[in-house]
Amino acid sequence: MQINIENSAYSDCVDEAALISVVHQLAAMAQRDSGCAVPWSEVSVYLLNDDSIAPVHRAIQGVAGTTDVITQRYEPVPGEPEGLTGEIFVNLQCACREGNRRGEEDPTWSVDKELALYIAHGCDHLTDAEDETEEGFQSMRARELRWLDELKLTTLVLKAIE
Repeated sequence: MQINIENSAYSDCVDEAALISVVHQLAAMAQRDSGCAVPWSEVSVYLLNDDSIAPVHRAIQGVAGTTDVITQRYEPVPGEPEGLTGEIFVNLQCACREGNRRGEEDPTWSVDKELALYIAHGCDHLTDAEDETEEGFQSMRARELRWLDELKLTTLVLKAIE
């Protein structure tokens, strides 16, 4: 599977090699647990901030304002090799803000873990998991937290992002 990272705004703040490793691990867990028979061919992760994710949020989901993560899934078009292609738009500014806030309440939580949670959530959506109901959300969150427990997480965010 090919992993692409689009990180023009935060190129000196994130360890892209570590991030690629996390995406590979979480994608493998998502594929394993979903029973999805279709292999994943490519996942692109876009690291954005509050201002740059808002127009994506409006364009993809029709909702104004910022959010933490948005996922787009694409099936292959006729003539392309079999395999799922997906995009995960991650609000890195939100991950830093929320990771620090949660870390004050729970010393085992960090900005890196919050960022990994957003990526796990995106991978879960790429398997067609839905969180539109409370039951769906709780099921997804339990699975994503289990994946974080399995994850070999290293430092992703190298310096604070404002």
